[in-house]
Amino acid sequence: MLTLSLLLGAAAGVNALAGGGVTGVNVTNGVHVCIDGCHYNGVFFSGAGYYCPIEEAVHVVLEDGTDDASPPYQCAEEELPVGFTERQLHDGEKPLECQTPTSVNRCVVYENQRGRKQNIIQWSEVVEELKKAKAQAAQSSPEKPSAAPEKPVDCGAEGSKAFQKCQQEKDASFDKCNQRGIEAIEACRQK
Repeated sequence: MLTLSLLLGAAAGVNALAGGGVTGVNVTNGVHVCIDGCHYNGVFFSGAGYYCPIEEAVHVVLEDGTDDASPPYQCAEEELPVGFTERQLHDGEKPLECQTPTSVNRCVVYENQRGRKQNIIQWSEVVEELKKAKAQAAQSSPEKPSAAPEKPVDCGAEGSKAFQKCQQEKDASFDKCNQRGIEAIEACRQK
C-alpha cells in the first residue's frame, strides 16, 4: 500500500487539513486505526479527529515554549487551545504510531469513554479528502512573488549623456549635440 506522502507529493508551504470528529479508520478488512494523536502510513490523526500528512504535524506547547499539552501534537491548521502555541517537530520527533486492532469496536470503546460519538471512515476517504484539501490550499495560497521588474531605462538620461559626450568633442556644435541627444532618446525608446 502506498503511503499518503507518495500519493500527495510535496507542495512546500501548503498544508492539507481534513476531517474533524473522526474516531476511527477502516484500512482494510481486519485492520482498523484508532485515532488519538498518532500516525499511520504517512498520515497524522489528531485527538480532535482531524488528519493531515505526518510532515504537517506540529508539537503543541505553552506560550513560553514548555511542553504541557495533552495531546502534544496536532495538525498545523487546527485551532490551538487558549494559552498554547505550536512549534515544528525537531529532528526525529514524531507522534506515536496508531493502534491497529483487528476489531473497530476496540476504538469505539475508547472513544465512548471520552464521550465522543462514533465516526468511522474508510482509508480511501482519508486519501481523497487530503488530496482535495491539498489542492484547495494550493489554489488559495498566494503565488510566489515574481522577480522584481527590471528598472525602467531613463531615456532622457541616455539623451543627456549623448549630448554631454558630444559637447566634449572639439568640433561640437550645439545643434549637432542636440541631434545626437534626440537620436539617443529615440533609440532608447525603441528597446
